[in-house]
Amino acid sequence: MPWCPICKNEYKEGYEVCADCGCKLMDSIGEEMTAFFGPEKEADAIVNYLSENGIDYAYKKYNNSDGQYEVLIQKSKKEEIRPLMKKYFTEISPIEIPEMDAEEPVMNEPPVNIPRYKKPSERAAEYKSGAQTLLLVGIVGLIILVLVDIGLIPLALSGESKVLINIVMGGLFIIFVVVGLNSVKTYKKLVLQSGEDEALETSILEWFEKSVTLDMITSGENSKESEESLYFGRLKTIKDMIVSNFESVDPSFLEYISDKIYNNLFK
Repeated sequence: MPWCPICKNEYKEGYEVCADCGCKLMDSIGEEMTAFFGPEKEADAIVNYLSENGIDYAYKKYNNSDGQYEVLIQKSKKEEIRPLMKKYFTEISPIEIPEMDAEEPVMNEPPVNIPRYKKPSERAAEYKSGAQTLLLVGIVGLIILVLVDIGLIPLALSGESKVLINIVMGGLFIIFVVVGLNSVKTYKKLVLQSGEDEALETSILEWFEKSVTLDMITSGENSKESEESLYFGRLKTIKDMIVSNFESVDPSFLEYISDKIYNNLFK
């Protein structure tokens, strides 16, 4: 049965084009891999080039997390596509692409996904709440076990049952206490880191306000560029400026502070 590689919809025999997206249907959908990652115009050119050379199972897809387009191919066809891709980038495309890897036909690897920055103060609050709960449950549980053992809380338990409960429940409550104490330590570290991050954020924002102008960020821009392209270009400029003036900035914090500066300037 034919399938749409983009919508993943199955069609009856006789259909050749997806009714939703217009993509050419495939006989089957195998494991896919990325053959290119970059601007939409180049992705379209690659898909058209492959189609002209008899490859009808390549298609482009927008990557929301990175704001770029990728050309996806069937992994089982990579050896067939490899020479075509090499010819495209050496003879046709104006973009300079590094030499192909011997194992994969991927021309331009997607950037590494950077985890979203979460303020240490927020994480500290979560650890504090968890630590309090774990310590409370663990300590109260141990106290109850002791009261049962000395007879202040009467329970009709045989000797073996009482020993088993002490071992199992006692061990569980002790684990709660240990994990709770570790959470307290993590909480204290995050509180300290929170102060450091807040000081760094203040320093970067003050430096940017005094030393950087809007023209420094937008100089050299092409008015015909899309808003999406302008956004990524400006964000990269902001990141480069921060890295060149502040050493050892955590990647996730860099993403956070750069986006904050961009929003302050352009929104």
